[in-house]
Formats: sequence, C-alpha cells, structure tokens
Amino acid sequence: MRTAFKLNRMLVIGVNWYENFMQPVLKNGEYWIGTTPKLGRVLGGHAIDAYWASDKRQAFKLLNSWNLDYPLVWIPYTVMDRLIREEGEVCVSIDKSTIT
Repeated sequence: MRTAFKLNRMLVIGVNWYENFMQPVLKNGEYWIGTTPKLGRVLGGHAIDAYWASDKRQAFKLLNSWNLDYPLVWIPYTVMDRLIREEGEVCVSIDKSTIT
C-alpha cells in the first residue's frame, strides 16, 4: 500500500465495516477510527479510499465518499491488517486517460 502512495496513487479498499467506524473520535485535532480494542459488530461491507500512510502515526488516512459529513480519518496499521486478513481487498485507482 505504501508503494502506491509513493507513486501518488490512491487505493480503494473493500473491507468489513464495523460499528466503531461510524463514530470517528477526535484526538489531537485529527479524526480516528478503530482505536479501541473492540470494534463492535460488522455492519456490512464497505469500499473506502485510502490515500496516505504515516509511519509516525502508524496509520493510514481514509476518505469516505458516501457521506460528506464523514471526516477524513486515520485508521491504525494494525486494524487495516486485520481488515485485509478478514478477506478484505485492496486495489489501485488509475486514471484511464493515462492508459495508452
């Protein structure tokens, strides 16, 4: 995932969406999801954009396109790893205009 970000590519992830993710928590001026040990029940599957990684925060930055009121959020690397292991999927977004 970090390689894609270094190449200025956004990722689309398809993962389980947990109750915890519905209420982002504000910490030090940034919104976070998945920071508590219990994520709650799975509400269904969801696709969301991942567009940055921060080793300092040990987290990925996500952009949720289905609700304009939902803030940009950070999700810990460990939680993302869990989501991918739960049969989540990651794909690289491309700009079709650059394909020859």
